[in-house]
Amino acid sequence: VYEQLEGLARAKSIQLEPVEIQDVAVQADPLWIRQIMVNLVSNAIKYTPSEGRVEIKLTLQKHDESGITEAVFAVTDNGPGIAAEHLPHLFDRFYRVDSGRSRDAGGVGLGLNIAQWAAESHGGRIEVESEVGTGTIFRLVLPI
Repeated sequence: VYEQLEGLARAKSIQLEPVEIQDVAVQADPLWIRQIMVNLVSNAIKYTPSEGRVEIKLTLQKHDESGITEAVFAVTDNGPGIAAEHLPHLFDRFYRVDSGRSRDAGGVGLGLNIAQWAAESHGGRIEVESEVGTGTIFRLVLPI
């Protein structure tokens, strides 16, 4: 995914950086998992301003409560962030956040909905944290 999207990031003068990549294996359809990852990274590139930074991490995480180990693919950007009132709706079909996310940037508001469906179909989930003016973190979390 890094190799596929690094040129897109460079064209926008965005630094795409794999900051931590661990060996992780999950039992999943590689085409769907790759599509989710491409969607999350390309969205980060799309909404991060020129001279910004997008970081990619792939790590293992163990839940304190359940003890279950999960693979976590995290994409962090220093873009405009997403207001809290939009976060619950990001995965709704055709939902689009107005500020900085016009149709001029492309897309129709289906990417995150499809990504969420694919993650859930593999027993996983997509999490999001964001703060306006600071940036956004999307995490694809899959069971090991």
